[in-house]
Amino acid sequence: MTDENNIGLSRRRVLGGLGAVGIASAGAGLGTTAYFSDQQTFEGNTLTAGTLALSVTQSIHTLDQDGIGPDEVNYFGESDGPVMVEGPIEITDAKPGDEYEFCWEVEIEGNPGYAMVKVDGVSDQTGAEVGTVFADDLFDIDDDDDMVTIGEAATATATLTLCEEQEEGPATPTGEEVEIFPQGEEDNSLGALLAVLGDGLIVPSGTEEDELCHDTECPVKLCVTIEIDTDVGNELQGAESSFDLQVHAEQCRHNDEPFETGENGAA
Repeated sequence: MTDENNIGLSRRRVLGGLGAVGIASAGAGLGTTAYFSDQQTFEGNTLTAGTLALSVTQSIHTLDQDGIGPDEVNYFGESDGPVMVEGPIEITDAKPGDEYEFCWEVEIEGNPGYAMVKVDGVSDQTGAEVGTVFADDLFDIDDDDDMVTIGEAATATATLTLCEEQEEGPATPTGEEVEIFPQGEEDNSLGALLAVLGDGLIVPSGTEEDELCHDTECPVKLCVTIEIDTDVGNELQGAESSFDLQVHAEQCRHNDEPFETGENGAA
């Protein structure tokens, strides 16, 4: 036997052969990762906050100055009312025997919500405190301390007309009437009503005590009637009463104690 028939394996050939085996093994490994698979995509997902809005319409339903008072002529003219008022209501010549009815139609928009009426910036002064009329100017008033404010002299009632669904068209505030003030209180003066509203009054949505959440597009109407009795005399001259009325709204959802943490959504 000679060496010519032997297959020679040099170190270079052995390493080359092992390299080829390695490459083949690696290729076989890649081939085994092709699992069955599938995919679905949901694009454009969004999270959008809802809305809560408050719409309030102010009007004068009654302004009785016996047909000759300047405020009645100014607001009503030849009509009997009611009239819509966008700016502040200004009565410049109130006298004993006058009667006024001011109304606010309140509607929640966007989501069900609570509504609260509140007054702020209340000023109730006698003519002497205003500085326009003093006891010395009046024949039957002895002292400035005997003069009275409109809040003391005038009586007030507050009623709420509930929302009522209509067979055709939107709901209207023509439902049952609920007394808000005085509700049996002995003091039914305008000043007492302003004190109640100064703390904030949550507007009910129904006749039951716990009916407070208002549906959307279902307005209610709050009306305040003010009367100055003819028993009041010169002690009222020059008196001035003013206040800012605010209406607030809060969402009903997740809110068991409305208006406990602050005043939101004021109109």
